[in-house]
Amino acid sequence: MEAGISLELAELLSGHSQRTWWRRLARGQARRLPGTDARGRTRLSLQSLWPWLALSDEPLEAALLLAADQGQAQAQVEVGQWLLLAGRTPAARALWEAAAAQGHGAAMQLLAMHYARLQPCRAVMWLARAAEAGDPIGQAQLCALLPKGSIGITPQN
Repeated sequence: MEAGISLELAELLSGHSQRTWWRRLARGQARRLPGTDARGRTRLSLQSLWPWLALSDEPLEAALLLAADQGQAQAQVEVGQWLLLAGRTPAARALWEAAAAQGHGAAMQLLAMHYARLQPCRAVMWLARAAEAGDPIGQAQLCALLPKGSIGITPQN
């Protein structure tokens, strides 16, 4: 079976709207795979998308993209980090939010760092959630913000 990703992930990765992808499909510039994925989403041939996904010097592995598209939290975090390096902050945030919704502590910590300058209160909320989820970086950062011993969390080594 040919590897394919959802139209939604193609939009996030490329920065092109779903409407643009539908036009590309109609023109034969990208290829739609038959059927839908397990969540009923349209699938596009990953092979036909590569020309539009070259956003950084660091290549992405097809397996990682497929895992992120299937909702695997760790893969969503990693693809989000790649998108951040490629300058695609809103797309990175969307993937981190999806991973955080699954309880992924590192995603919560990354969201805290994203919001640190923009919305400090939201950043602290995400940092507290990361610490509660057991993320060691989130725990250390939260402990650094508060008076020693005030919250009963000791960062894990």
